[in-house]
Amino acid sequence: MLKNAGLDTARDGFGTEGRDLARMDGGPIQHMPTRVMIVDDSRSIRRWLRFVLEQDERLEVVGEASCASEARRMLDHLQVDVMTLDVNMPGMSGLEFLSRLMIHHPLPVVMVSALTEAGSREAIEALSLGAVDCIEKPRSAFAPNVAVQICERVLQAAHTRVQPGAAGRRIARKELVPPPEAQWRGDVILIGASTGGVTALERVLREVDEIACPIVLAQHMPENFLRSFTRRLNENYRRRFTLAQDGMALEPGQAVIAIGKDVSTRLIRRTDGTITCALAAPSAEVLYRPSVDDLFLSAADAGLSGAAAVMTGMGDDGARGLLALRKAGFFTMTQNESTSVVYGMPRAAYELGAADLALSPDEIGQRIASRMKAQSAGRI
Repeated sequence: MLKNAGLDTARDGFGTEGRDLARMDGGPIQHMPTRVMIVDDSRSIRRWLRFVLEQDERLEVVGEASCASEARRMLDHLQVDVMTLDVNMPGMSGLEFLSRLMIHHPLPVVMVSALTEAGSREAIEALSLGAVDCIEKPRSAFAPNVAVQICERVLQAAHTRVQPGAAGRRIARKELVPPPEAQWRGDVILIGASTGGVTALERVLREVDEIACPIVLAQHMPENFLRSFTRRLNENYRRRFTLAQDGMALEPGQAVIAIGKDVSTRLIRRTDGTITCALAAPSAEVLYRPSVDDLFLSAADAGLSGAAAVMTGMGDDGARGLLALRKAGFFTMTQNESTSVVYGMPRAAYELGAADLALSPDEIGQRIASRMKAQSAGRI
């Protein structure tokens, strides 16, 4: 088995850690090798990936395909636990194949391509379509920890839960008309997510797109990916999405994306009642960034009100914060187990007693929308 010499993906990545692998979905430790299919049009890349993956005794490469059609035929007779998939291939692109795969033959997919380098549109599109992770093809096969990182991330992806048909549905573009601003009464919507969060968040956001109160999202993701995610959301929703800035005031019709490579995004209430973002040093116990707990705990400390949810993801980030928000009077929810790609963060929060309800992403969005509309109308 490859040893992880200093690899720390939790601090600047998608919230995945090797030590959580055995309990990611709550099931027993698997002792059989994880079966991998490699899909890439480059024979040299396929050979290199096979060499890397088979250095780890927990992984077994059971098939290689040079294009989407070949991969589709191989899936008819191979049992595959996880697939690595290139973006740029002849004929059907990797993204188009991924979209169809998630509808007809859903399984965990890790994108491995030069086009999924940090911050690329293709990476965010792949995550939205249902890919569990995106790995950039290394510029050097001898880069430090490359083999360890790839093996760990492919193995972690294999232990996630893919929802049949949950991905592959593109967002219908809307006229970019901001929601009515006069209806905001000071409530906020707070959501935290990690692995599988892109798809889950987009489903929630569809349901709350016309709600005036601002939203703050904490999605475990490197900042360069967050910039691409922000651009994508701005292209597809009425709401205005922006990365958090120190001193930024929350406004109706706005959504702020928390950042957190070296800082945590917090919320404070000024003496004039204005709610603003504050970028400060993360709490000492923070493992995942951007930190959901730091965001949620700050909102509770500031005496804010509204609705909050913890979505799919590994670990327990957000559990303590969601409990604090519930005690402060927030309406709180977690994503349910059956729709979570990784039922780690939602489970931790629910078992802590932090959630009023455990629901699907669509239902979470609908409950938030109805709650905020009722509060705006003075019915709550």
